This record gives sequence, structure tokens and C-alpha cells, in this order.
Amino acid sequence: MTGVGGKEFILENKLTSFHFQSNNNEIGSFLKEGFDNTAAWNKISGDVMPLEPIEIERKEFEKDVGKYQVKGAFVFEDNAEGGKMNGSGWGYSKELLVFDTDKFFAINSDIKIEFVRDNIAIVAQDILVLPMKMKVARLK
Repeated sequence: MTGVGGKEFILENKLTSFHFQSNNNEIGSFLKEGFDNTAAWNKISGDVMPLEPIEIERKEFEKDVGKYQVKGAFVFEDNAEGGKMNGSGWGYSKELLVFDTDKFFAINSDIKIEFVRDNIAIVAQDILVLPMKMKVARLK
């Protein structure tokens, strides 16, 4: 990261910048702006616990396989190939690891997915976090 003045930085060889905002000389939030997206991040109080993968049987996550529409945007697809859950929809595929019942995350990414089931345990929608939370509808 290279400073470009005050509390603004850019990533070298990237079209991404960070604008830090402080209150009483303490960083409270920052805005990440880039060619692909813009996201605002706020500082939280307390400890942030790392996500730890847990083991589940393949048949458990095979129920979640499908295509999901992000309203007004892209189609996100989950698949279970090679005994692993994978997600794609942003130009590449990432392995998704389980960290809680019906909740998955991608390593080295801020992608998280929560499957929301209806009253007969069929996935009705995803909640996709990239880093903002979005509800996505399952396509038939």
C-alpha cells in the first residue's frame, strides 16, 4: 500500500484505494474503492473470532447445490465436486468450507454464505456476504 496523502492509500498496480476516517485520532472506518466494487468497513468493538471449518457429511451440503440469483446482478452457483463445496459467480470458483450449520466461508476471501431453509428443509434462499449482506433467491 502506498500513501497518497493524509489518510488515503492505493494498492500498487491495482485500481483500488483506501480512505481511512478517524475520530479523536483513532481509525473508526475506511472506504475501499476499486474498479470492481466499493465497500465501507466500520471498526467493531470486542474480539473478532476466526472462522474454523467443521466436518459435515457430503450429503448434507449436496442439498445446497444450485443456482441463486443476486437481484439485478449475477447468478451465484454452488456445486459439490470432488467431495468439496465450491461457489462461483464472480468470475472464478472458490472452495466453500462449513463453519456452522448451513453456513460456509471461502478461505482468503470475505465471502460467506448462509443457506436459509423453508419449513420442509429445502434451501429457499442464500444470504451472500461479499462483504455486504445480500439475499439471493434460488433458481429452479
